[in-house]
Amino acid sequence: MSVTRNKKGRFSLKTKVLHKSDSSAHQNQLQVQIETFGKLFKASTEHLKLKIGQKVKATVQLVKDYGLIAAIEGFGDLTGFIVNEQKSSGKHYKVGSVLECIVLDIDMSKMIVDLSERLAESKEKEAPQGNQKAVVELNKEQYLIVTFKKARN
Repeated sequence: MSVTRNKKGRFSLKTKVLHKSDSSAHQNQLQVQIETFGKLFKASTEHLKLKIGQKVKATVQLVKDYGLIAAIEGFGDLTGFIVNEQKSSGKHYKVGSVLECIVLDIDMSKMIVDLSERLAESKEKEAPQGNQKAVVELNKEQYLIVTFKKARN
């Protein structure tokens, strides 16, 4: 058994079959390798404690016609994506601009985080109660990301 890094730089564990007839020294060696892998894996993922709804700072890396691609401060392995609908209105963006955003969604398999600058600027902080009107912010393959609008009297 050995601990290696795959093509994406993530830790992986290459295993061999452990037989009952293996010596206890060999079994102990394998146990140490497994524990080492666990420690390395935990250390490599510690910075990934990002949560949906969390405010983050993002630095624009690319400006595209469909949105912005950004680096998220403190989460170097992840790429932030801000579609045009989630940008602040009337604002011009350039590479190096620092934005305050809200995390809308996290796709760990692709290492992509959907962000909203527009919602980070919103002053509404009240939790919705009862029947509410909602706005679809992001349409994913198997679910929707929505925000609730404050009821108007």
